[in-house]
Amino acid sequence: MVTLGVLRARSARDSVADAYARLRNPLLPPRRLRMHVGGSFNRVGIENRHRFIELGDLKPNEQVLDIGCGVGRIAIPLLDYLDESARYDGFDVDAQMIAWAQKKITRRRPSFRFQHVDLETDMYNPGGSSPAASFRFPYEDASFSFVFATSVFTHLYPDETFNYIREARRVLVQGGRLYSTWFLMREDEADPKPDRVFVPRDGYWTARPGDDRQAIGISMSTASKMISDAGLEISGVHDGRWSGRPGTMGARQDIIIARAG
Repeated sequence: MVTLGVLRARSARDSVADAYARLRNPLLPPRRLRMHVGGSFNRVGIENRHRFIELGDLKPNEQVLDIGCGVGRIAIPLLDYLDESARYDGFDVDAQMIAWAQKKITRRRPSFRFQHVDLETDMYNPGGSSPAASFRFPYEDASFSFVFATSVFTHLYPDETFNYIREARRVLVQGGRLYSTWFLMREDEADPKPDRVFVPRDGYWTARPGDDRQAIGISMSTASKMISDAGLEISGVHDGRWSGRPGTMGARQDIIIARAG
């Protein structure tokens, strides 16, 4: 049996190690904030940057929007890629994470901007003022050339996802790209050996019955229709390893890249 004293000792040891790591790297958020966005903080951010460049054709001078930016896990590695003519904007419902990103990242690079939005979500911000299904991104039309949503649509219901895709199209310039990740259900073929089992709901799938938002899947046909109806054209679909297929460039979730025609 693990005693309270042992747990406290472990916590103190972890706190010291975390403080030392952040002293060496001022752009490493506190552990309590990193854990909100999942593990492998540095590696996941760098891997996403590589996929943006190789699969999404992200250029160093683009205007970039990060949907659900969190504490800047992807923004931080983009600091070394986007040049001085580029612009990065991110928004999130978590005020603490946004405050840290503004203090640590925006102070270092003013063209990297972070905005808190009071968006209603039962997972992260219950009681918010704006529901996801009708939320309007706080940016002007045709403001960005590259918009990305990583591990966002996997927590939204279909009507919410469709609204986000429409909003992404609204803020994209002609020829701009939306890079998004999904759990795509392939109706016409069996997944080789998925790492989780999804059960059907009305219009979507979930791998966490009773807590559906933790992992939401959408059929490939539904995702394609959403993207088309929003005025975007799919230019690439890449497998994630969650399904048992080889993940493209190590991606865990499926990737869809769509272009504004």
